[in-house]
Amino acid sequence: MAIYHFKIKTISRAVGQSAVAASAYRACARMTDHRTGQDCDYRRKSGHVAGGLVGWDGDAASLWNAAETAERRKDAKLAREIVLALPAELSSTGQVMLIEGFASDLRKMHGIAVQWDIHAPDRRGDNRNHHAHLLLTTRRVDGGKLLDKTRELDEKRTSGTHVEAWRAKWETRVNASLEQAGAATRIDRRSHARRHQDEGGIVPPPQPAAHLGPARTAIERRGRRTRAGVFNERKAVAAKLSGIVAKAVDALTTLAGKPFRPPSRPEWPKHMSPVRNQPRTKGNRELER
Repeated sequence: MAIYHFKIKTISRAVGQSAVAASAYRACARMTDHRTGQDCDYRRKSGHVAGGLVGWDGDAASLWNAAETAERRKDAKLAREIVLALPAELSSTGQVMLIEGFASDLRKMHGIAVQWDIHAPDRRGDNRNHHAHLLLTTRRVDGGKLLDKTRELDEKRTSGTHVEAWRAKWETRVNASLEQAGAATRIDRRSHARRHQDEGGIVPPPQPAAHLGPARTAIERRGRRTRAGVFNERKAVAAKLSGIVAKAVDALTTLAGKPFRPPSRPEWPKHMSPVRNQPRTKGNRELER
């Protein structure tokens, strides 16, 4: 089933990261960081399905080496990364077209270069977990040159608006691809609380689950329990019960909205009176009325 997963990260020199190493890892390739001389060889890493580059006249190694050279500060932000869940309902070709289209959208919106890579699900995990990594330059690009910084994505007063536009664009593209593929599922970028508010829910909205991460997920797969895993199970049960309560409340609300009409008393003809031929007591006279 298609899900909405849209996570943004940064590649920063302040924490010892390298844009060249990040690119090589996501592409399962070998590159050399010319600034540090580091040899980044990830060719033995498996799971890479497809990859490409939008907005740059050259290969990924030249792009990210240029990005490293352009930044002088020791705490420079070298790249942005977007991690996306891909719908398992789409074919491999459909997933590639979806990612290429979204990368082109980002290029048109900000004039940046985008490296995209699609990874297959982990062999020990969910076989529907197709996902993509997008590496975005922090500078605008013209052919094979890096230009000024994308300050609209750095400033707090404007960055949120642009990120929300990205999220909306991804939702639109995925749902259009699902419709074209004939799939019935759709994704929704809204949070549980926002969706609950928009739909006029009565019971409290479902709470987000705890993120397990690779370490706790591996423990759970070995049959051992983690505190976060138990927490998520309880949340799932609570969400199911909340759904039952919501349906019951909705049914009661609908019922209360209709005018209550008590059953009418039958009008008995005189010759069919149920108390005919009985003594005319006070109680019988009341029944005949």
